[in-house]
Amino acid sequence: MPPSNKQRLVGSPHDENILERLSLLVARHRAGDERAGRGIGAIVRDLRASAHRGDAWFRETAARIGMCRSALYARERLARCWSAAQYDRLLRRSGPVGARIHEAHLLALSRVTNAGRRGFLIERVLAEGLTVLDVKALIAADPEASAGVKAPRRLGATFQTRVDR
Repeated sequence: MPPSNKQRLVGSPHDENILERLSLLVARHRAGDERAGRGIGAIVRDLRASAHRGDAWFRETAARIGMCRSALYARERLARCWSAAQYDRLLRRSGPVGARIHEAHLLALSRVTNAGRRGFLIERVLAEGLTVLDVKALIAADPEASAGVKAPRRLGATFQTRVDR
């Protein structure tokens, strides 16, 4: 009897070790550890760099660890934008109004390809206490930063007052 697709795609001891590491990070992430998201991304980044793993492998891996493939790829963007030390420093920072950067802010900002623009937007988040929705709207409205970024679905009164400042 031939092996099933699951056995062929994710079946080697090395792949099982990767799955175990990812599963542990996913559990930490679900328990509220925002640093674990970047750890997931670092593993995905390194795996995608190896040519022998395609979309089918990532689709199955995502299913086995309980995440969707797009969530894996979003965490990969975190690892591509910031080193582990930079990411940790960002999560510890707070602005004058007590605003903090969270993983959701960094996920939105990871879509900005220009590192200088990302840094500018990070400072705005901290200085003005911007929400993730505010950040997404700013990115979508900025031609320098918005390559491939969709505008947020909801634009409430909070967005209007913060963008008009």
